[in-house]
Amino acid sequence: MLAKNNRIVKDKDIKTVLRFNKRFSNVEGLNIMVNFAQLQDFKLLVTISKKIHKKANKRNLLRRRIHAIFEQIKAEKTIQIPKIYFMITIKDKNLAVNYPFKYTEIKESFEKFLNSILKSQFDTPNNVTRVMHD
Repeated sequence: MLAKNNRIVKDKDIKTVLRFNKRFSNVEGLNIMVNFAQLQDFKLLVTISKKIHKKANKRNLLRRRIHAIFEQIKAEKTIQIPKIYFMITIKDKNLAVNYPFKYTEIKESFEKFLNSILKSQFDTPNNVTRVMHD
């Protein structure tokens, strides 16, 4: 499980991400909002609507799997996770329904995404929204 200091739990933090964000959608089946606030460590929020899966245990399973991917990337230290807010919204129903979970594919997509974030964080001003596609 992702450490509590790496999860967004307060309403104030959620509103901050929703208000001042950049939207990315280069990870298949996911929408990612990023807020480039300077933090001590990265913070992550995964949202999954009931349209994706009606059962809470399936939504929680998917949430835990995405947390595990970020936790593994953090533990491996091959890529430095930027110290910013991440809000991930699942938009593809097939991601939740299909088994086995595409763990390695999604992890590789996240790693590419994090590399592009690190590059774009220094290239673009804070008020510009950039949508990236593979």
